[in-house]
Amino acid sequence: MSKKILSILFVLLMVVVLAFSVVACNTGDDTDDNQTNDNQNGNTDSGTPPYQVGEASSYVSLDINPEISLTVDENDYVVSVYGENEDGQVLLYEESGNIVGKNIETAIDKIVSLAVELGYLDENNKVVGTTVSTADEEDMQALLNKVNGKITATAQKAGLSVEIDPEGAFSLLRDLEELKAKYPTNQAIQSLTVSKFKLISTATETGEISIEGAVELDDEELIEMISEKHEKMEAYATEAYQKAKSEAMAIYDKVAGMASDAVYVTYYAQNVMSHATTCYLGGVYQMYASTARGLDAIADSIAYVEKYSSYELTETQVAGVMEALEITDRTLIEDSEGDVTIDSIEAYVDKTIKNMGENAEYDAYKAEVKSTLEGLEATLKETAQTEADKYIPMVREYMEGVKSKVDELNAFKNMPLIGTSVESYINDYQAIVAEVNTALDGVNLDVEALRASVEELKEKAEDVLDLIEEDLSDEEEATIEARKQAAINALTTAKKALEYALDTAAQSAKDHIASLRAEREQK
Repeated sequence: MSKKILSILFVLLMVVVLAFSVVACNTGDDTDDNQTNDNQNGNTDSGTPPYQVGEASSYVSLDINPEISLTVDENDYVVSVYGENEDGQVLLYEESGNIVGKNIETAIDKIVSLAVELGYLDENNKVVGTTVSTADEEDMQALLNKVNGKITATAQKAGLSVEIDPEGAFSLLRDLEELKAKYPTNQAIQSLTVSKFKLISTATETGEISIEGAVELDDEELIEMISEKHEKMEAYATEAYQKAKSEAMAIYDKVAGMASDAVYVTYYAQNVMSHATTCYLGGVYQMYASTARGLDAIADSIAYVEKYSSYELTETQVAGVMEALEITDRTLIEDSEGDVTIDSIEAYVDKTIKNMGENAEYDAYKAEVKSTLEGLEATLKETAQTEADKYIPMVREYMEGVKSKVDELNAFKNMPLIGTSVESYINDYQAIVAEVNTALDGVNLDVEALRASVEELKEKAEDVLDLIEEDLSDEEEATIEARKQAAINALTTAKKALEYALDTAAQSAKDHIASLRAEREQK
């Protein structure tokens, strides 16, 4: 499934869902508590793992290519496994049931055996990158020794003498270098090791947290996030499909949340007499929360089109890359659909560089590749930014739409006892809106600035929700929950339609991975 098709699908879904939100907000509907989870657990193929495992406490990454990540419990049993790239998904296709619930050495033996069987690990590619992260340094070294020892032993049984590379893939090191250059004064980022950066990169792939936020978390928190990510991700889904699906569903959930926000407004409007001094809280909460949800959904959309590394290169660009890499076979740098992207080039380069061995030729090759990719990225980033900037009118239109919430609250400003509080909230809100407008008025749309405003709005909304919960009796909260349930029922049909469209795309992705696996098995 091409990026273009996925992008069209994603934008269409976003338009439909955001349009639907107008109706949802007017009815006070909500779907937060009854969400159908159609995501298959990335850990298993048929339900319950063969052994009862504990909570994830360690993270293991194998870069063969394929790239595989696992989480492991305190007794070194596998909690979850996931293919971090397409080759990883091909290798694990219908195999995770043979890995999850097994001890780490059995799991590694299975993965390496499959890598040999499917032709990924051979005489031309016999360097395996490994990283391990745990909360305890001593445990980390013990687990790393187990992993590396089993990789070597399993490969030897297959007649291969493999090398273990602890340094990290060329693309990973390049990303780390770029991150440090972007944040020269951020000490947490400047002190990142390769293994910690790999952990953070895996944890942030779903887009639920930024790298800047993830660097502030400890290993234990990041490992928990990765384990949860594995559970949410289809084992067969391609990266492009999974990203589009997760973001589309996130948009729906945000819109459904807007309906939940409206429940509070309606309730307070109907019970002004019994909440004379707090009747404005529902409107204030909706003002903050709904604005945050809408802007967050748009930011998700922008983040998707900004992923320049999966943009297809022109034939002229491909020719330049082939010359720089000194290759004549275009298929070496193509992805499974025959496209050439930064991602597909890096997949080839990662494998080539790690199998070269360090020497003068190695250093010259890395320098040439780095220069070539940086040149391509500069052009592709401009293309991605142009696509992102197309969302500026959408953000402006949304911000105009939420002005009505402020207008509704203005009616409270002249009321005794509460007028001062309402005015303070409105002024506070408008200050945040000014920050958003500043982000829109820049040379390019600054998504990070938009995200920062979203986080500020969310925090304000949570503060007001705390006040609402203190204000309402248990009986009143029960009434509101009942109204939310009614809203859930009203949204069921719309959500099923959305899920059907995405499930159709999921089946296409599954068929794609299955066909690639079949091709590997027939070679």
